[in-house]
Amino acid sequence: MGKTTSMAWIKGIAALLSDQGLDVPALFSEVGIAMTDMDDSDARCASEKISHLWELAVTRSGNPELGITKLRRIQPATFDVLGYAMMSSPDLRVSLECLVRYLRIVSDAITVRLSEESDNEFAVDLHILSETQAVPRQRVEFDFLTLMSFLRWISGDELTPLRMEFSYPPPDCPQKYYAAFGCPLQFSMPRNRLILVSSDLLLPLPACNSELSKFHSQFAVHHIKRMDEQQISFRVQELIISRLPGGEPRREDIAGALCLGPRTLQRRLQGEGTSFLSLLDETRCELARQYLEQRRLSVGEMTYMLGFADQGTFFRSCKRWFGVSPKTYRTHHHSQ
Repeated sequence: MGKTTSMAWIKGIAALLSDQGLDVPALFSEVGIAMTDMDDSDARCASEKISHLWELAVTRSGNPELGITKLRRIQPATFDVLGYAMMSSPDLRVSLECLVRYLRIVSDAITVRLSEESDNEFAVDLHILSETQAVPRQRVEFDFLTLMSFLRWISGDELTPLRMEFSYPPPDCPQKYYAAFGCPLQFSMPRNRLILVSSDLLLPLPACNSELSKFHSQFAVHHIKRMDEQQISFRVQELIISRLPGGEPRREDIAGALCLGPRTLQRRLQGEGTSFLSLLDETRCELARQYLEQRRLSVGEMTYMLGFADQGTFFRSCKRWFGVSPKTYRTHHHSQ
C-alpha cells in the first residue's frame, strides 16, 4: 500500500492555496482528491497526490515561492490529535520526541529524525518519501514552515532557529526565504533540516500539563490503532482473505459487504494509494508465500485456497511474484 497523509494536513495546504486565489476544488479534482473527504476525520490522501497538487498549484499560480507563502495562524488541529499531545508536553524537546513517536497520525510518508549536533545545536531532519516522482521543493518548504510556525506558537515565543538547510540549489530570490524562515539558510546541503539552539528546547511550554500530556499521548496511541483498523484497505484485505477459498472475490461483492458502492470503494482505496486489484494480488502473493513455506498443502489445495480457477493460473502468478515455479520455490526454501 502507498504512503498516505491525514486530511487535517491537507486542509492547511488547501487554506494556503485558497488564500492565493487558486481554485482549490478544481486542483483537487485534477489530482484525484475528493473535496468531501475534507470533512471526514478518518480520510487520508495518497502522498503522491500531494506532490502532484503542489506541482500543479505552482504551475497555475506561476509562483515558485508558493511553499513559503505566509501561513494562517497554525492550530493544533493542523497536526490532527498529535498537535494536542505536542502542545501539552513539558518542553519543546519532549514535544519533538512526541512528533517523531506519533508522526504516522499526520503522515506515514514523512520521517523525522532528531539529533544532537553539538553542545549548542539540535537538528530536526525531515524527509518525504516518494515512490514514483521527485518531491517538489515547495512541499518541503511548506512542511518545514508549518512545523516552525507551530513550534513558535506552542512555545509562546519567537523561536529563532540557528539555520535551515535544504538539499536543493539556492532559489532565484533567497531574500524571500530568509524573510519566511527568519534565520540563515544554506542550500545544496546533504539533507533538509532545521537546526535549533539546544537550550531553547528545555524551556517549559506555556500549556504544559502532565495529566493532559498523558491523556493526549494515550489518545494518540488509540488513534493509531483505530486508524489501522479503519483503513478501508485493511478491511478489504480481511474480506479478500475470508472469501478467496470460494473463488476470486469481485470488487462489487466486497463493496457491498462494506455497505459501499463500487465507485466509492475505488475512490477510498485510491485515497490510500492502492486499488482493489493491487490488494487482491498482494494478498494472494503473501498467502502463497506462507502456504509454499509449509509442507502440508499440495499445489491443488493452494490453488483452491487462493481462489484461482486452475493450477496453470497459480503457476503463472508464482512465476510473476517469485520468478520461479511453486515447486522450485518450495524446494529452495526447505533446502536453506
